Amino acid sequence: MISLLLIISFSFVIGQEKERQLTVSVQPGAKDCFYIKVHSGQTLDIDYQVIDGGQGELDLDFQLISPSRRLIVSETRKKDGTHRQTMDETGDYKACFDNSFSIYSAKSVFFEILIENDQDESKEIWGESNIPDVLLDKMQDIAFKGIQDYLTKVRDNLVHAERLQNYLRALEARDRKIAEASFARVNWWSSVFILVVICSSTLQVFLVRSFFDEQSWIHSLWKRWHL
Repeated sequence: MISLLLIISFSFVIGQEKERQLTVSVQPGAKDCFYIKVHSGQTLDIDYQVIDGGQGELDLDFQLISPSRRLIVSETRKKDGTHRQTMDETGDYKACFDNSFSIYSAKSVFFEILIENDQDESKEIWGESNIPDVLLDKMQDIAFKGIQDYLTKVRDNLVHAERLQNYLRALEARDRKIAEASFARVNWWSSVFILVVICSSTLQVFLVRSFFDEQSWIHSLWKRWHL
């Protein structure tokens, strides 16, 4: 029964945080903004990484603006960023990725948004009105406070592990894009160099043969020049 209690409690606790992940393409000369509903006292976490820069650099401008249009975060030409802040306003916060400085390169950005409740709201989660009846019957028989602390710790660890996995996945995607771009450039320049070597070798053979061919205009020109 305690196992069932833990499962139900944990399922209830884990759903209290709001998390979103997106990968977007910001076109050259464009600025894309996303709105995030946050209540006063909640903590907003934003992590972003530029995973593909097309033919340009892996960089973007980033801004975070409050509902009252106050500039909270402003970064220029960054390839990644992590921001965590407890908000003091309720409303729609605006997160903007600006690629207006780029003329021809679109930028792919992976970003993750996590909204955490404040301590008072977290305590309300464990209020009797929010606890299923099966838990109320057992609260007198077990150390409920200990279970609460344990589940909260497990939840925090799982959230941290998930965010770390997402971060590593984004890094892997960015590194793969860089490797693929490098591979394409190496193949292109290798083909160019091979073509240059073939052309120069062919031209060299033609010139050497022309020097010994009396009917060749190159031989005549060479002989006249030496005379």
